[in-house]
This record gives sequence, structure tokens and C-alpha cells, in this order.
Amino acid sequence: MIYDSNVEKLARAARDAEKEADQLQERVQAARKAARAAARNVAKATGSKSFNAHALYAHQEAVGYSAEHANALYYLRTLPLDAYLAELRPFADAKPRDSLIAIEHEAVSTNLKEWDELGASLYLDKEWRAYAKDCDAFRQWQAENPDKVGWREKPATRRQYFLMWRTAMACDIEYPKSIKRGAAHDWLNEHGANRRLKAAQPSSSNSEQEAQDD
Repeated sequence: MIYDSNVEKLARAARDAEKEADQLQERVQAARKAARAAARNVAKATGSKSFNAHALYAHQEAVGYSAEHANALYYLRTLPLDAYLAELRPFADAKPRDSLIAIEHEAVSTNLKEWDELGASLYLDKEWRAYAKDCDAFRQWQAENPDKVGWREKPATRRQYFLMWRTAMACDIEYPKSIKRGAAHDWLNEHGANRRLKAAQPSSSNSEQEAQDD
């Protein structure tokens, strides 16, 4: 066979191209693996309550909202639409070029004391109704697991502690910090179940909507 340097060059170039293709394929696979891992991390982060809370709160913080406005804002946003618009109308008329969130903030700030009390009452009532469902779950679990430790002997739940804290603030009393689920249930019955605070102004349509939401 007659030696041809051009053939040898072409063969070497083909081998080099094949090697480069293999290396590129490995990099592509590595990049795809990294992209999948990044996507999982994003999904994990954006799916967390803290991430969502921060994302939703960030633009509100920018106009001046803080934790002290939480109850008042909750009251405003649970109003029926016509009542909500009526509350904002004077502020919108005064500053027609302001954004909705800025108008909301001014209305909330102006009515902070009254709406804070109304919002706290609504929030407390909502938590009580949610806790009633928990109690049903306690009893159902016990009926289905008669051979296990009674629900009353289990540690108090996070909802119970949160509700005791809210109830204690509403009644201006102290609440127990470390108790069993049954004792927490008794405390809540004694200090809140029969004298829950009620908002003075929300309409019946608003209350019905609250019940549907839960």
C-alpha cells in the first residue's frame, strides 16, 4: 500500500473529532445533571412557606407595611368587595394616581387601631373554627387506635399553642407554656370556647365567605 500523508491526516482528524464529540457529550450530560439539581433546589425553596411568605410580603414591605399592620390588613381584605371598595374610596379620590397597594396602606394606617381589633377578632374566630376540626381529628384517631396512648396524653399541638397565645392576648392573661394535649384542650375550653371575641362590623356575607374558605 502506498503511504499517503493526506489519508493519515484525515484519519487523525477523524479520531480527534470523535474524541472531542465524546468529551462534549460528557459535558452535556454533566450540565443536564446540574440543571436538574438546580431545578430541584428551586422547587424546594419556592415551595417552602418561608420563601412564599417572603416573596409575597416583599412588595408590601416596600410601601411601609410591617407586622403591626397584619391584623388590620387581614380585616380589610376579608371584607366583601363592595365594603372593601367603600373603605378605600376616600383615599383613592384624594390620590387617584397612587397604586392600589399604596392606597391600601394609607387606609390601613389611618384606621389602624380599630381595624387591628377587628382583624384580631376575625383571626381568632377563624383559628377557633380550624381548631374544632383538629378536635374532631383527635377523637377520630382515638376511636381508630383504642390500644394506643390517649390523645389527651400526647404533647400539645402547634395549633393549640398558637391558639392559646392568641386567646391569652385577647383576654390579657397568661397561658401555659408546656402541657399535654388534653390539658391544652381544657384550657382553651375554659378561656375561649364560650366567649370568643366577635368582630363588630363584618357583614353576614363576609362570615359566610370565611366559613366557605375553611
